[in-house]
Amino acid sequence: VEPSAGKNVPPPAPSFDKALYDKKMGQAQDLYQQGKFGRAIVEYSSIGREFGDGATDGVHLYWIGRSWGALKEFQTARQYFIDFIKSYPTSETVPRAKLDLARVELALGLKETALQRFRRIIQEHPYEDAAEMAKMELKSMGRNL
Repeated sequence: VEPSAGKNVPPPAPSFDKALYDKKMGQAQDLYQQGKFGRAIVEYSSIGREFGDGATDGVHLYWIGRSWGALKEFQTARQYFIDFIKSYPTSETVPRAKLDLARVELALGLKETALQRFRRIIQEHPYEDAAEMAKMELKSMGRNL
């Protein structure tokens, strides 16, 4: 595609192959479930490059964060969760990402930050399973809502 004279014409959007995306996500999920977190990170990253953040709603970034957390690389996981939440605030995965972020912050020793985040999850997402899990986290911390 040649750009029009004097105009910046973006290249056409690549077509989104949902079946291929689902297959690759399934393969990455299998690696995650098998505890092969490093390989899962590689696969999720590949999905992001191949399909683009917009087509995937950034969910691959959430799973990269989960994988880093499973590897006990909590600072890296924290950054992925923060980036995902900021970049995709309307994603249906955000409440879980906030919960995982709070758990990672707790593991990093950021107890007050995690405590505040658990409470915000309950307030902002009262009907999500993440709110129930946040309540359980607060109870295990010996804190009230």
